[in-house]
Amino acid sequence: MVVEQTWLDSYVAHAPMEPHAAVAAVEAGKVTVWAGTQTPFPLKNQVMQALKLPADKVRVITPYVGGGFGGKSASRQGVEAARLALLTGSPCGCSGAARKSSSTTRFAGGGDQDSVRP
Repeated sequence: MVVEQTWLDSYVAHAPMEPHAAVAAVEAGKVTVWAGTQTPFPLKNQVMQALKLPADKVRVITPYVGGGFGGKSASRQGVEAARLALLTGSPCGCSGAARKSSSTTRFAGGGDQDSVRP
């Protein structure tokens, strides 16, 4: 038996359970970025380019990604966390709001509370 039918459905987008987030720290002139990304090697290249650092000065660690379905490929938060960590000299983190992950990013940094505001 063959059944032919056309199914229509509304738009469905990838929606990872964890937020688009990253934390970065600078120690002894080396930047380490922990980012929930599916593409750690391109992220490393982006950090190297943004901060003008050689490959041996940048490390990207990817913790378990619970599911990205292509939506965890870009990691702007990783680059921004690295920039903030280098500027402040303290570990910094960035995360995208889950409900507005394409347009909203929250920044948090070390140091005193007046140095970096979300």
